[in-house]
Amino acid sequence: MSSPPPPPPSESPPPPAQPAQNQITVTAEIGADYACLVFSDGWKYQFESPQLLRTALSYRGAQRGGARPNQELAILGDNVARYILGRGWYFRKESIWTWNSKHGGGVAMNAFLAWQANNTGLVKVMRDFLDDGSSNGITETEVATTMEAIFGAVDWDSESNLFEVKEVMAHPGMYWPHGDAGEFQAMLRRFHVQQPTKALGRKRPWWKR
Repeated sequence: MSSPPPPPPSESPPPPAQPAQNQITVTAEIGADYACLVFSDGWKYQFESPQLLRTALSYRGAQRGGARPNQELAILGDNVARYILGRGWYFRKESIWTWNSKHGGGVAMNAFLAWQANNTGLVKVMRDFLDDGSSNGITETEVATTMEAIFGAVDWDSESNLFEVKEVMAHPGMYWPHGDAGEFQAMLRRFHVQQPTKALGRKRPWWKR
């Protein structure tokens, strides 16, 4: 007599991550007196103060041990992003556990910001802007800081127009869903499956692993 089949596992494995559909990408148009973020779906943000975008993209150039040129804007952007995401979370009346898992363990992680920056083309924007021969080893921290600095630059430039900041955040996937959370959950699943390993030094850029 054959033995009975083993009992099913108590918890099914998560479904496989699906590829992103219609991934929105970003480019930057920067001139002497002009700076604009241009997204592939047609949405744009033109800066009143073009120097703010230049500063946000200046992720290198500090003295050894000093702050990055864009770090002050990144601190502003980090706090603005937390406020906007927190409003979205509170609107949905979700649990604190959900906030901690999806924010601290998801969209607010440096790894998530860097992953989305690579997916949307921001890493290329950073490399093209610096263009000094040293940008081949951009680190996860530099990319995440630059993403936050862009949020801070838009906040300051727009005089804290939350609609503008939310749009610039949402295009690279930094948002809290108000309606159906299916797409948001799928994005987080893709991130956790594809999450890159943080680069140690500059010899192996994390997006080339």
